[in-house]
Amino acid sequence: MLGFREIVKGLNNLGVKKQYPVIAHIHSDLLTKIKGGSGTLLGAILTAADNVILPAFTTRTLVIPEAGPANNALDYGSGRESNLRAEFFSEELAADELYFEMADSMRHYPGTFRSSHPVLSFLGLGMNTALESQTNHQPYTPIKSLLDLEGMVVLMGVDQSHNFSIHYAELLAGRKQFTRWALTNDGILECNPFPGCPDGFNKLNKHIEAFKHQITIADQIWQAYSLEELMRAAVDLLKKDPYSLLCSRLKCERCNAVRQSITN
Repeated sequence: MLGFREIVKGLNNLGVKKQYPVIAHIHSDLLTKIKGGSGTLLGAILTAADNVILPAFTTRTLVIPEAGPANNALDYGSGRESNLRAEFFSEELAADELYFEMADSMRHYPGTFRSSHPVLSFLGLGMNTALESQTNHQPYTPIKSLLDLEGMVVLMGVDQSHNFSIHYAELLAGRKQFTRWALTNDGILECNPFPGCPDGFNKLNKHIEAFKHQITIADQIWQAYSLEELMRAAVDLLKKDPYSLLCSRLKCERCNAVRQSITN
C-alpha cells in the first residue's frame, strides 16, 4: 500500500513544484492502493503543489432537446425518457462515478471552490479566479488560466484520453466543437462550445515524448507535462493534420461530425 511520503516523493520526481499549479487526472483504482485512500492522496498532492484543480464533471445533468443545430452528433428527440432522469446541477451535486471519490474529498477541504459549469465543473484550491471565470459558454477558462500560470498536467494511472486540456488545444486549433444542454436551477442552459471525443488522444504520445516526465508506482504509470509544451505540441499537430487525434471507431458520431466539418 502506498503511503503519504511515497506519493509526495513520486510527484516531486515528476517535477511537481509548489510554485506551479497542477491539474490532476486520477484513476479511481489508484485509491485502493493507498493507505487512507482519497484523503491521503489529496493531502499528498496539496503538499507537492500549492494550487490544484480536479475535474468534478456531472454528465447526469445533460438533456436532449427535440431539435438543434445540424452536424451536432446528437439524436434529437431521443431523450424523452432519459431527460426525466437528468439531475439539476448545483455546487453540491456529486461528481460522476469516475471522479467522485477525489472530488468528494476535495469538496470538503477548507477553502476549496467549485466552478459553475453545469457539466464540466472543476474543484480547485487557490484557483478561485480561474474557476469563477468558467461558464457554460467558456468551459476552457480554467485551462487557459493554468497555461498563463505555467501550470502542469499530471496523469496518475490514466492515459491521454482523460487529459481534458487537449480539448482546449482542439478549440485553439479551430476544430469543430459541439452544443449540449444541461439542467440547472435556472432552467436548461446551452453549453457551447462543448468538447468532442477524446478516445484518439493517445495518438499525441509520440509528439510529446521529448518533454514527458514519467514514473511507475503501485504498478501504474504516472506522467506529468508542462501545460505550455503540451498545448503547443497538440495545437501544432492539429493545424498540420486536422484529422489527427480522432478515434478509429467507425460509428463514433462526434469524430465523424468533425471529419464532415473538415471536408466541408
